[in-house]
Amino acid sequence: MKSRILVLFFTGLMFFSPGLLAKTAVIAAYQGEFDNLMDALQGFELEKVESINGAKFYLGTAHDQELVVFQSGIGLVNAAMTLQLALDHFEIERILFSGVAGGIDTSLQKGDLAIASDWIYTEFGAKFSEDPEQPGQYRVPAFMHDYIGTAHMGGFFPYPKAALQEGLEEPQRMPSFPTDPQLLSLAEEIASSIELVNAHGEPAKILTGIPGGSGLAFNDDASYAEFLREEWGIAAVDMESAALAHVAWSNKIPILQVRAISDLVGNENPNEFYEFKSVAELNAGRFVDQLIQKLD
Repeated sequence: MKSRILVLFFTGLMFFSPGLLAKTAVIAAYQGEFDNLMDALQGFELEKVESINGAKFYLGTAHDQELVVFQSGIGLVNAAMTLQLALDHFEIERILFSGVAGGIDTSLQKGDLAIASDWIYTEFGAKFSEDPEQPGQYRVPAFMHDYIGTAHMGGFFPYPKAALQEGLEEPQRMPSFPTDPQLLSLAEEIASSIELVNAHGEPAKILTGIPGGSGLAFNDDASYAEFLREEWGIAAVDMESAALAHVAWSNKIPILQVRAISDLVGNENPNEFYEFKSVAELNAGRFVDQLIQKLD
């Protein structure tokens, strides 16, 4: 009887021990991205599925790498919440993301890839009324002068988000949250050799080392896209990456996010996203598969 109890006890410890088959987190935002990511992961062997707060985490291996694959959910809050949940339950050493984005860089076509050097919260800031006594000027309160810069679109003035990290005595204002330089270097190596086809049947272009932006809203506003491009040189926009990069920075975990262009911001076809997202989803998944193959 004693030996049976010990066996059950240690089995329980093994089941609840964090870190089993979870060295690399591989994330997609929604079901379509997730399905195409799983299709692209060559030889993925599922070990088990864990459900935590309703989120499902698929633990397994591919290319001799221990993975936990999951959906973050759409939007900044969902992305931050789900990634932190994963980091709290699994021993994750690095984070990869596979998904789509709206293209802002004028050289990008649908199905091309943008792998950003850093991620900016494009819709974090303040909104002010125009000064009735000074047309074209805005009523910015004095206490805001230390936050905002000269960049603004109408009455909206973006400014850096304050963030905490172990070792900091107070929050640090972050103009952007970085991609891991070693993972970015690996992505640049893969970009020089991988063969992907965009939605036009041409070799997919892969931009690396340029800023990306994330906001609260699906963005198909051409004038806003021009503002983002001119002020920050942003190549692509989405609704999760800045939050994921923020959480990774706070936890000191390396992250790299692969975004393929599903639609061009400000295009004349309002259905472009749904018509071309599958091509983008699969291209992003194939690139991430190559990354996993080359991980140490």
